[in-house]
Amino acid sequence: GTFFLAGLIDLSRIGLGGFAVLASFAGMVIGNGLAKRISAERFRLVVLSFLAILAVNLVLTGAADLL
Repeated sequence: GTFFLAGLIDLSRIGLGGFAVLASFAGMVIGNGLAKRISAERFRLVVLSFLAILAVNLVLTGAADLL
């Protein structure tokens, strides 16, 4: 109702939201499968390394916008 009338939600946002939900479920399945195959310590290292790479990328992207 009102979200559509106010223009807060449209079909493109619904599609993007649906894609994000599917991607998050796929990530959970992959993460659970990976956690079963490797040790907990190694899994934490892989996840933290991936998050660190994302953080560095975010900082560099933000810094590039300042230049």
